[in-house]
Amino acid sequence: MDAVSPLDFLDADPRPACVVDLRKCGRNGEPHIELRNTALQTQGNLLDTLLGNDEENSSARARFRAWIADEGGGAAVFTSLDCVGGYRANTDFVESPGQAGNSKYQMASAQGCQAAGMALPADINIATGRTRFASICRAAQALLQPLELDGEDLLSFKCGDAAHGFNSLTSAQIQAVLCPILVRGAKVATGFLVVGIKSGVARSQLSRAWLKCITSLASERVQAIMNAEEAMIATGEYESKSKVLENALADRNDVTEKLASTLAMIEMVDVGIFDFDTSGVLLHANEAYYRLSGHPKGDAAKGYSWADCVFPEDQEMTFTQWGLLSQGVATNFEMRWKRPMASTFDGKEDTEGQWVLAACVPTKNEAGEVIAIAGCIMDLAAQKRSQNDALKRAEALERAQASEERFTRFAESAPIGIYILGLDLKLQYVNRAWFDINGHEVVEDFGIIDWHSVVSAEGIAVVAVQLDLVIQKQQAVTFQFQLQRAWSNGQGGQGQAWALASAYPEVDKDGAVIGIAGTLTDISQLKWAESVQKQRVEEAVEARRQQDNFIDMTSHEIRNPLGAVIHCADLVMSSLKDMADLVGGSLSAFSPDQRTHFNELRDGALEAVNTIISCSSHQKRIVDDILTLSKLDSRLLTIVPSPIRLDSILRDAANMFEVDAKKVSVELRVDKADSLRTLAVDWVMLDSGRVMQVLINLITNALKFTQKEAVRVVTLSMGASRSRLSERELEVEFVPLHTLRDRAVNGVEWGSGEEVYLYFKVSDTGCGFSDEQKAIIFERFAQASPRTHSRYGGSGLGLFITRELIELQGGEIGVSSRPGDGTAFAFYVTARSVVAPQTDLAIAGPRRSSKETGSKQAKVSHTILVVEDNVVNQKVLRKQLEKLGHDVHVVSHGGEALSFLETTSCWKGNTATDVNLDVILMDIEMPVMDGFTCTRKIREAEAQGQIEGHLPIIAVSANARHEQIKYALECGMDDTISKPFRIVDLIPKIARLIAG
Repeated sequence: MDAVSPLDFLDADPRPACVVDLRKCGRNGEPHIELRNTALQTQGNLLDTLLGNDEENSSARARFRAWIADEGGGAAVFTSLDCVGGYRANTDFVESPGQAGNSKYQMASAQGCQAAGMALPADINIATGRTRFASICRAAQALLQPLELDGEDLLSFKCGDAAHGFNSLTSAQIQAVLCPILVRGAKVATGFLVVGIKSGVARSQLSRAWLKCITSLASERVQAIMNAEEAMIATGEYESKSKVLENALADRNDVTEKLASTLAMIEMVDVGIFDFDTSGVLLHANEAYYRLSGHPKGDAAKGYSWADCVFPEDQEMTFTQWGLLSQGVATNFEMRWKRPMASTFDGKEDTEGQWVLAACVPTKNEAGEVIAIAGCIMDLAAQKRSQNDALKRAEALERAQASEERFTRFAESAPIGIYILGLDLKLQYVNRAWFDINGHEVVEDFGIIDWHSVVSAEGIAVVAVQLDLVIQKQQAVTFQFQLQRAWSNGQGGQGQAWALASAYPEVDKDGAVIGIAGTLTDISQLKWAESVQKQRVEEAVEARRQQDNFIDMTSHEIRNPLGAVIHCADLVMSSLKDMADLVGGSLSAFSPDQRTHFNELRDGALEAVNTIISCSSHQKRIVDDILTLSKLDSRLLTIVPSPIRLDSILRDAANMFEVDAKKVSVELRVDKADSLRTLAVDWVMLDSGRVMQVLINLITNALKFTQKEAVRVVTLSMGASRSRLSERELEVEFVPLHTLRDRAVNGVEWGSGEEVYLYFKVSDTGCGFSDEQKAIIFERFAQASPRTHSRYGGSGLGLFITRELIELQGGEIGVSSRPGDGTAFAFYVTARSVVAPQTDLAIAGPRRSSKETGSKQAKVSHTILVVEDNVVNQKVLRKQLEKLGHDVHVVSHGGEALSFLETTSCWKGNTATDVNLDVILMDIEMPVMDGFTCTRKIREAEAQGQIEGHLPIIAVSANARHEQIKYALECGMDDTISKPFRIVDLIPKIARLIAG
């Protein structure tokens, strides 16, 4: 049997009937007429009468509504049909419908089952089926009357291996009725009608009657259809219609295949095809649409519309287009799809979008109403990129043109010359300033300009070389050259004009040079200023050189006579002492007045000699301070470290001031701190000469300010530390640093030993001074008070120079003093520990024996060669040394010294002489051969073996500059002493060198 809809039964009923859906009732509860059958349509006034608002029908309307309420609280009999399914006998297994052997039934029609969540089996075998549904069908077949199905029956539907039933519903929620369909003369059911009824609908007598009625109507309709089929078969019409049906089916299959092919093609094209309903929900789309728009698929698309894929700034335009489509107007436009974050590559918000060209047409029903929007979209990303690229190129071209115009304006108004040269070195472009700088007349045709005509002959060669570098090595250059034109600043400055040029290569995309561009600056004023500055610097250097020469010459001329004065004073003093000793035994023969007179003469002479020595020493210190100050002002004072044993610093200082301290009755104490022994510091890299210069200044001041006090004690102490000393540790207040300098011991010449801080402290019991005086004593030419100079003398340079020397060695100096309570000066310098140097005996040679006279306590006698051109110095120095018991030989210059050496025992092979020379006192500035040249020749003779062993040489000179002393040591001298000096200062140096 063909599929029969339950609504066909309703429409075949001659009684007026309708389907009322109360789920769609209006606000006032009026029922919604879902469907009218044919009988009711011909009598439409029935419903109008029933549902009208006139007063006559109010009672009928009330009964109608009450009846609806009785049928389940808003669900009438007809609206309770959720789904209807019809089964017919499978004619493949019986000869004709309605025979007793029917046992298999196939699904003929199903309406609303899937929406209701019920999946009916495709076929039923009531003979062999083991499901509850098959069992109920067998019961209905036997009883030939409707049977109710509960939820368990429906949930047990089976179709193959798949379970069927109401999805997500429980058995208590679902019910149905199975109605057998009979035809006349049939003993078994021709088919079954399954009617699903909403849960909770009461099974009233009316509903049962309705089911019986609809079953009867179904049976009659089936009978009518079967009669019609039998008539068609009898008349042959069946075969013709069957043939037409077969052709129609064939055409349908062909159309279906073409449609499937078209759909497959639609899925393969790159054009996105879509179909939206009027609310903007996607109904259908191909894969290209999903790819271009990023529209989600499946469950993710629920509640999603095309408006969700539009950028906020594009919504106004797209809504306008949608409005046109909703009005039935086809349109096409460009838009951007905004992809959801879930469909982007990086999972981030889409900020650029996908450009597409959309062509849309509205779909209308027969009434002309828009029911859907269909269309297609095409990818415009490449086109948009091309458009953007073209736009960017156009903008770039516009900017380039504007930039070129700006550059042209800039170049023309620039104060420097700008030029462009071709590879043939011909000018292609110059600006206005180029003409002004070179003095060339302004022309419009740059090709006729000959730049050689504006450059000097020397400048042409320079320019050619530099431009060749630009072309050949492709490197930018900067150079200066002289021009042909003259220059004058109008203020006395004049000369040839100069230009500063810069040039760089212009290359093509392959890196080949295609031209030269550059700038030109007029530096005539600068070159003139440089020449003036150079001239002034040369003049200043020359003035400084002359000043230094003057100071050196003055120092030399002052030191030479001072040396003679001091030596004579020492000689007079020793002679007075010898004379006193000589007549000492005869004084008893003198009368008391004569003895008193003799003592007064002796003491007066000794006091006069001491005054001479004191004044000479003071004058020597002033000369030394002037030399040091000159070097400080010229930034020429440097620190030259050398290995020194710390004990020798204390010993030399004590020996140097021992006599001076005794003369003024001052006790000189020397204290060696325990820190030297604790840190095991013995030898260090230090500029001992500068440290000794500081100690001389401090000890001299201490003796000077203590000699008139009741308690006369001066203490010199020395210690060491691994860390920088503080004011608290030294018990002084540091003077602020005069100049910040780099660390003193970082040079290579200091070695790699451990850094150590040496501190020295000179304290006295002198007069002291106040805090106000502390603030000025370290300034240049400053003293504690105006009375200081008149009472104690001095230049006011000592402490200023002392501070500078200490700061040069990475240290600080401080002072602690109170008026009448003495003064303490303390300072530290930076040094590095060093291993004690080993004496090379092979180089030193055998030590010459010195002649000793008397016992072990007798004075040691040495053989000394004095090389001195000043006759006075020769005589005085010779007398003093001979008086001390030394054997002295004197020559006037270096040539005579070399000749004398050949007569001594130190000359190789000379054994016939008894002159065993121990040391040489070498003057520096002498006629014929100076001391530097003579020393170098002596060292060369030692290296060649002509002189055996190492002969000690002490430089004796009035040139006290550090550079001169350094040069003397480089020439091979072992030590130096500056004029004027005293014999007590010279003898320790001689003894140390001879002793090794």
